[in-house]
Amino acid sequence: MDSNVIENLYSKFKDADCISIDSREVKNLILKGQKVLFFCLKGENFDANNFVCEVLDIGVTYVVTENITFKEDKRAIVVADSLVALQQLAHHHREQLGIPVISITGSNGKTTTKELLHKVLSKKYMVSATVGNFNNHIGVPLTLLAIPPNSEIAIVEMGANHQHEIEELCKIAMPNFGMITNIGDAHLEGFGGREGVIKGKGELYDFLHLNKGVIFCHQNDATLLDMCTKRVGAKLVNYGSSVLVDSTKGDFKGVSFEYKEMKVSTNLIGDYNIFNIDAAIAIGEYFGVDKESITSAISEYLPQNMRSELRVTDRGNRVIIDAYNANPSSMHLSLQNFDNIASDRRCYIIGQMNEMGDYSSVKHLEVVNIILEQIERVSDARVILVGAAYKELENKDIYCKDIKEFDNKGLDNNIIYLNKVDEVATYLTTTPLLNYDILLKGSRGISLEKLLPLL
Repeated sequence: MDSNVIENLYSKFKDADCISIDSREVKNLILKGQKVLFFCLKGENFDANNFVCEVLDIGVTYVVTENITFKEDKRAIVVADSLVALQQLAHHHREQLGIPVISITGSNGKTTTKELLHKVLSKKYMVSATVGNFNNHIGVPLTLLAIPPNSEIAIVEMGANHQHEIEELCKIAMPNFGMITNIGDAHLEGFGGREGVIKGKGELYDFLHLNKGVIFCHQNDATLLDMCTKRVGAKLVNYGSSVLVDSTKGDFKGVSFEYKEMKVSTNLIGDYNIFNIDAAIAIGEYFGVDKESITSAISEYLPQNMRSELRVTDRGNRVIIDAYNANPSSMHLSLQNFDNIASDRRCYIIGQMNEMGDYSSVKHLEVVNIILEQIERVSDARVILVGAAYKELENKDIYCKDIKEFDNKGLDNNIIYLNKVDEVATYLTTTPLLNYDILLKGSRGISLEKLLPLL
C-alpha cells in the first residue's frame, strides 16, 4: 500500500478512539461516545464491504473498505484489500512505538504463559498484551493497534495452523524477543505432521535470528534446544531452573514450586504449568523484575477462560476445566495430571481433538487407551467421550498397552460414546454426577463448557 495512504490511514487511526471489525459491537461503542475506525473484512459467509451504508448510518467516524462506491465519501478510506490495510497499519504503528515486543508461540501453553508474563512484567512496567487469544492474521494486528502510546513493553501471542503463518505474523509485529513454549502434536492436518510443526513454529526463531533478536529457550526441552542450536549465532537466553514441590494423591491444590530458596504456591492446576512459570520467571528476570515481584505476580494469577480452572460445584464435584483447546500433547498431559491428583471416584468427559486430519483415528485411539489404562486402577470411574472421532471407535476393539486387549462392548457401564455435547447434557440430566472428580477436556469447537451447569 502506498506510503501516503498509510499516513492518511494512520492519521485517522490516531483521531479515532478504537478500531472495530464487528458491526454488532459498533452501536454500543458509539453509544459510549467512542470515535470508531471500522474495517470492512470478508469472512467465509459475510462481506462487510456490502454493508458500508449501514455502518456509516450507525455513526462510525471512519470506515476502511474495498467498496469503490464510497471513494468520494470523506469518511471512507477505499483500499484494494481491507485486511492488508489492517495489517500494514498495525505494522506502521508498531514501528512508531519503538518498544520491546515479546512474541510467544508454541503448541500448548501460549495463553497461560502470556498471562503469567503479563502479570510479572506489570510489576515494573506499563505492559500491553494480547487480549484472550487474538493471535492470528487478524488478531495480531488488532493487538498491535490496541497498544497505547505509554506502553513500555508489548507481549504478542502468535498462533498458527500451517507453515509460513508465524513468518507473516513476525513481519507485521517485528518482535525483538521471543519464545516457543513447546512443540506438540497440534494442528497436524495443516502443518503436515510433527516435522511440519517444528518448521512452522521455528519461523519465530528464524525471524529473531535474522534480525538479531533474543530467543528464550527452555534448556530442559530437547526439541527446542536442538532448534535453537541449529540457528548458529542466535542470541540465546537459556532458562528452566524452578523445582516442583511434590503433590499428593487427591490434592486439587495449585502447583507449588521452589524458586531461589522460596516456596511459591499458585492457582494453576497441572504440573505441566511449571514450564509456563519458568518462562515468565526467565523473561521477568531478563527485564529486571525483582524476585519478590515475580513470585507475588505468579502466586496471584488466577486461571480463567477454561484453562486449568478448578471449580467445586453444588453437587459436590471437583471439576478441572481445561476445555479451551485440545491436541494430543495437551490431552496426554491433562490425563496424566488428572490421574496423579484425582481420587478413585472420577469421571472423564473428553471431547474430540480437531484439525487432526489423517492422524485423527490413531491419536484418538491413543487417548482411549490411556483412559482405559487409568480406570483399571480406579474403583469408580465413568468415561464420556464426545465427538464423531470417538464415536467411530465405539464398536472397535481397543488395544491398551501393558494390560491386554479390551472389548469395548464389555465396558458399557464405564464408557459412553456420544456425538454432541447436547447428547451429553441429556445423559447428565437423567444420570447426574455427584461427588466426583471430573476432567473436562476437549477442543473448543465441542463446547464442553455448556455442561458446567449440570456438573
